[in-house]
Amino acid sequence: IQRFEVSNREYLEFLNDLAAKEPDEAQARAPRQQRKGRYYWVMENGAFKIPEKDFEGHRHDPFWPVTAVSYEDAVTYATWFSGRDGRLYRLPIEDEWEVAARGADGRFYPFGNAIAPNFANVGLLDPPAICRVEEFPLDESPFGVRHMCGNAADFTSTEHPGFADSVVAKGGSWWRAEVATRSATRAGAALQDVSGGGGFRLVHVPQRLVSE
Repeated sequence: IQRFEVSNREYLEFLNDLAAKEPDEAQARAPRQQRKGRYYWVMENGAFKIPEKDFEGHRHDPFWPVTAVSYEDAVTYATWFSGRDGRLYRLPIEDEWEVAARGADGRFYPFGNAIAPNFANVGLLDPPAICRVEEFPLDESPFGVRHMCGNAADFTSTEHPGFADSVVAKGGSWWRAEVATRSATRAGAALQDVSGGGGFRLVHVPQRLVSE
């Protein structure tokens, strides 16, 4: 599993590669306000760039996790990344994500069984704000995976049993309350919905499993 969530900088590379071949598809995959809302990133002269400030006046940082994209966007990114890297990548299933977060001892949080404001970028901070993927080093699992408690929640590929056309999202985010940040907590994410607190990371499928 990737140590860090996919960043704005990495997602930008994907969008611009897609824009060179299918500009309309690339714009449809750009970070946006709602499912069919206004786009935060706009293509100009055939390419995207990360805006210093979007139309709402909010700044964007290349090293923040990419948010305001959908599960379907994340799957498309995984397909592109697999082709670029020459190896198979996909979104994690819920169990893979949870083991990566909780370790072998089944802890409540990646860092143990208790949480404090400086442990993770969750709604305990005042004011709440998203941060770079390498920040909050205490929010790291026994396997070295960062931000599985806070900053941005992650899509998984596991269908949510309680909601139609939805998948399970795992982890807390920069604005979610402490009660929603435990590693066992699951939320539902519709396939096309977007959120300012939702992002994703990929898992690499070893070649021996691909061949099997």
